[in-house]
Amino acid sequence: MELFWHRGDARTRDNAGLADVPAEKVVDWPTLSRAEREGLAPDYPHPIVDRNEGYERAQRVFEEALGKR
Repeated sequence: MELFWHRGDARTRDNAGLADVPAEKVVDWPTLSRAEREGLAPDYPHPIVDRNEGYERAQRVFEEALGKR
């Protein structure tokens, strides 16, 4: 991971595309809709795994393992 300077502070090249996105949106990034993410930072990559879909899948597997489904 390469560091670079942006507006006086060190940032990684990995999060450079989010520099102009409000902090509260960055925190919620995995749960924002695809359209909202594209509107805020069109060049920033989308999450590899959809957080909500991943959570639902994990919850389903967990409940099946407990015999609740």
